Amino acid sequence: MKDPAFLFYSSDFLSGCIELDMEERGQYITLLCAQHQKGHLSEKTIRLLVGSVSVNVLVKFSKDEDGNYFSIRLDSEIEKRKNFTESRRLNGQKGGRKASGLPNAKPNAIPRNNHTENENINANEDEILIEYENWTKSILEGNDQYFEQMFMNERIPAGDHIQYWVLDHRDMLNRYPKMRPPTQHAFRKSCIKHIRENYKKPINGTVTGINKKQQQTDDLIISHAKRWGNNPSQGT
Repeated sequence: MKDPAFLFYSSDFLSGCIELDMEERGQYITLLCAQHQKGHLSEKTIRLLVGSVSVNVLVKFSKDEDGNYFSIRLDSEIEKRKNFTESRRLNGQKGGRKASGLPNAKPNAIPRNNHTENENINANEDEILIEYENWTKSILEGNDQYFEQMFMNERIPAGDHIQYWVLDHRDMLNRYPKMRPPTQHAFRKSCIKHIRENYKKPINGTVTGINKKQQQTDDLIISHAKRWGNNPSQGT
């Protein structure tokens, strides 16, 4: 049976669509819903759904090996919900957690179960990723003075490529939980290290050791981040 829903983060949607007009926003949410129901979308399917799609909308989708369009974020949310639903189904088949063995103990009286544990794990992960998103925005918008001081100590030439690697650092942490730093300062150090190790690599192709960069980026954040290319004190 097809899952009828997926998690929708209203704040992320609004901030990611701030540069789109209302027609483009309608196209975007329509394509997201279609991807959820039909899978990755061919160009023909997109034209049938929304007609002549705006370039501003299309750049928010990546292409798979078959040339079909898809949102990486939506694919991730679909997979997380699928795994969560499956864990609930398996737990239900097992009758929940066994009773403790105490007299008159009932399975339903057990205060914790796998469902609750999975919910807590998912909630904690969401909180971490939201923190990383906020920290990344602070860096790109020039609001993290500590990071700027750290960056100025690096002999890295400034330019638009810096924003790319800041975003790529965020995406890398989303993909690899074991690499996630526990504090904001550790996050800054990790980001600096990521830029230092990668800034000379081309940003339009596949990056060695990292999956192809997510093509969907927040144009609003990028527009605020242009200051990186205009500060002569950063890198010589």
